[in-house]
Amino acid sequence: MHQSSTKPLGIIVRLKTLIDMHSNHELASLPSGTCPLCQTSIARRDIKIAKPFACQHCGGSLRTTIGFRVLLYLVCYGISAAIVFSFQMAWWMSIVLWLVVAFLLGLLYTFLLLMFFPAPTLEVYRSNDFQKLDLHK
Repeated sequence: MHQSSTKPLGIIVRLKTLIDMHSNHELASLPSGTCPLCQTSIARRDIKIAKPFACQHCGGSLRTTIGFRVLLYLVCYGISAAIVFSFQMAWWMSIVLWLVVAFLLGLLYTFLLLMFFPAPTLEVYRSNDFQKLDLHK
């Protein structure tokens, strides 16, 4: 009976350790637009919003945070889909209009971010490609 009472506690401790290992709490202390590997500032024009990119200083693979990218996708694709759906056109016209509106909203989103908001928070990008050894970790 003594073993069964400590087993759930051990599972909880291991789960908390696993969550702590994969959380981004270390990113909270870095300023926006800073490489988490070498802690140098990256120019806004060098930050790719939706794709991974290499840090110019250390060569590490970086990307914007998941929340930032989800907001981008919601603004570009979600709002454009709602706009196109409200017109109730033929399906082929809806697709063409959706592509145009999504592109325009993507440009507007990027422009507004560059002009009025601080640089996005960056995180290390680890590829899931099985052919890469990724030995620099």
